[in-house]
Order: sequence, then structure tokens, then C-alpha cells
Amino acid sequence: MPAAATFTTIRQSLLGGPVARVLVVDDNQDTCELLARILRRAGHDAACQTSPAGALDHIRRDVPDLVILDVMMPGMTGLEVLRALRAEKGLAALPVVLFTALSDEKTRAEARRLGASGYVVKGTGWTELHAEIQKHIGAPSSGGTGSAGASPPGEAARRESDAGGGSP
Repeated sequence: MPAAATFTTIRQSLLGGPVARVLVVDDNQDTCELLARILRRAGHDAACQTSPAGALDHIRRDVPDLVILDVMMPGMTGLEVLRALRAEKGLAALPVVLFTALSDEKTRAEARRLGASGYVVKGTGWTELHAEIQKHIGAPSSGGTGSAGASPPGEAARRESDAGGGSP
């Protein structure tokens, strides 16, 4: 069993439920690390990617349970990342919450059209982002979003991707 799987299994037993794996994607390293640190303190496994292309590689290699994704990034926008994820069979249902400074209705509508799971404007406070995170992965001590022993939301996408359902 890989070391990461062993660690996750131990955390699950200590916390009484599934530990969600969250990928934070933001080109601002400070924002990315802050969100990841907050998620770790809440008991989740959190990783940080500052590059959209790096985020796609990470997700294809190790499917998380939730992606928190900035919209305005160099080279590839968060909306383009979301479009790419929704186009891949094994990743189409992966929960993706956009966390962005953009508050305009046009961007929100495009995010909805592309299948974003949530949309939170930066600067509106942590309460709204926390609520979106809880909606999609729950608190580790409560057993995730389902009953005790239930798999986090990204687990099905991870199994499908491992089985060859995702694109290379």
C-alpha cells in the first residue's frame, strides 16, 4: 500500500470518516497556501497548484474530491480548466468550486453553463467559501457528505479514472 494511502487510512480512522482530498488552484501562491493550510487544519488533505496546466496534470494523476479554482490565471483561465475537466469522462462529475475576484453575472453564468459546482467571490468572507466546501465534502468528523463509511465525492471519479475512464 502506498505511503499516502496508509496515511489517509490512518487519518480516516482517527477522524471517524473519510478525509477529503482538496486541490486548491490559484496563481497567487499566498492565497493558494492559505486555503490549503485552512483545509489541512480542518482535517482534510490539501494540495496547492499555482499553474492551470500543472493543476490538470495533478488532477489526471491523482483525482481529488474537490477542486477550488481561481478564474483569472495566466496562460489558461479557470473557466478553461473547468471546460477541460468537464470534457473528460472520468472527471466530468468532479466537484469544482470557483473562487475568484470576478463578481460579474456574465462570468457566473458561464461558470454555471460549464458545470461549476459553486461560485464564491473573493473578499466576501470565508463563510461562503466554507459553506461551499462543506456542501461538497463535509467535515471529516461527520463522515464526509454521506453516512459513516461513505466515500468522499471524488472517490467515484478517482475509481473511474483508475479504471481507464479518463483521458490520458
